[in-house]
Amino acid sequence: MKKLIFLLLVAGPFVALAQHDPVETMLLTGHGFYAPDPGSEPFVGEKLPSFRLETFDGETITSESLRGKVVILDFWATWCGWCKRLTADLDRELRRNDPRTVVLGINSRETDPEAAVSYWKEAGYTFPAVRDGDELGRQLKTFHPTVVVVDGNGVIRWHSNGWSEHKAREVALLADYLHGDLEVTPQAVRRALEAEDGVKALFVVDLLLGSDPASEASLCPLRLEALKLLKHPELGRYVEQVKMRYPEALQRAGLAD
Repeated sequence: MKKLIFLLLVAGPFVALAQHDPVETMLLTGHGFYAPDPGSEPFVGEKLPSFRLETFDGETITSESLRGKVVILDFWATWCGWCKRLTADLDRELRRNDPRTVVLGINSRETDPEAAVSYWKEAGYTFPAVRDGDELGRQLKTFHPTVVVVDGNGVIRWHSNGWSEHKAREVALLADYLHGDLEVTPQAVRRALEAEDGVKALFVVDLLLGSDPASEASLCPLRLEALKLLKHPELGRYVEQVKMRYPEALQRAGLAD
């Protein structure tokens, strides 16, 4: 898998991956916000391990009971400050009361179980927390914080470690995509750019490129605009790639020398 990712990065951002869907292509090419974390690659496209966990309120939740829903697993512990930031972000972005989506706070590697219960209740998060110990976290090789997104067939579609400014928004967009609610068209990218929503613009344009790598010539100006709007650290590298292949796109994106 690591060799595949290396070849993709060398060959260019959107080499065709016929065996992967647009989300996996976006993840595996390592571009945008979606570069795979070390150790996460084996999980994308794999089945979520079966689990049976108890919420802080004593309810039992099993992996089988969640089939047919998009499941977002947020691994956290009280000693992890970045976990608290990511959990708060996810709670804000996913406060939709959508019955098709289940969000679970997985309390894993906890050093103070009583403090975990108190913290969760005081924070007032809208999704339940469950006790894991470290069984599911160990199977998924999580590092705190970690977010895992699972589709309705129980297949892992995203596995990401750490906090970043836009991560919760990306998770929400991915949930929309898995539900079929996200418009994935060049027009949707342009509307997002007009609304100065760089996160959505980049997400959608990368999905488009994942589904049709041959469209890079027409879509790279939109991707450049999204990276520019976000002041994304990848912008410089992508400009150099486009300069060699589609120099006219830089002019269209206002990035020509």
